[in-house]
Amino acid sequence: MRVILLALSTAIFVTISYEAMPIGLLTEIAAQLHTDTAGGGLLVSSYALVVVIGSIPLSAAVARYDARAVLLAMLVVFALSSALVAASTTLALAVAARLLGGAAHAIIFTAVFRIALAIVARERRGRAAGTVAAGNAVALSLGLPAATALGAATSWRLPFGVAAVAFVLIAAVTALVVPVRLPATEPDPSATMILAAVRRPSMLRVGITVVLTTGAHFATYTYIQPILVEIGLSAAQIT
Repeated sequence: MRVILLALSTAIFVTISYEAMPIGLLTEIAAQLHTDTAGGGLLVSSYALVVVIGSIPLSAAVARYDARAVLLAMLVVFALSSALVAASTTLALAVAARLLGGAAHAIIFTAVFRIALAIVARERRGRAAGTVAAGNAVALSLGLPAATALGAATSWRLPFGVAAVAFVLIAAVTALVVPVRLPATEPDPSATMILAAVRRPSMLRVGITVVLTTGAHFATYTYIQPILVEIGLSAAQIT
């Protein structure tokens, strides 16, 4: 069980690292894709827009499918998205690749948490969810700075290439450690159940809070690198 939770947490770690990866390398990406800083910011905002619009309907759409199969499929989509960004020579191609990744991001959390909650006893579900979610915090505190340092030392393309390989490796590990047949959760998730839950006042309050806080976070976070460049910080200091 611990190995499965670690694999799921690692999947979240690489997912969030990939999501935020353009942030630390925005100036270099914009220059090589022949656009300005605002254009480079589309690599973050276009991704986020798909997540915002797609998370509920896409999660509801895949709820009836096997969570393991969905997770494996999304990891492959992420690998393709990251590889395409690494190979992009135009902003349009890079944005298209990020849109593909955003669609996978909109689905992967549902699959990950369905697996995590299915493999533990009911009284341990909170701890299991917390263990998996730790990958998010580690990605922003360690994954993003590491990707920024690697890109600054070599090329902005290399971290995206590394992420593509990491997604493939995680998919392979997931296929090995996550059982083909998971214990049934109760009630079994369905599109109707998910959409009904979203309409509850308590869920709406939580959702609005998350939108406001993450919106403020990323509005500032997206352009922190060019701001730091403008005031004279070096690549090492930005990392």
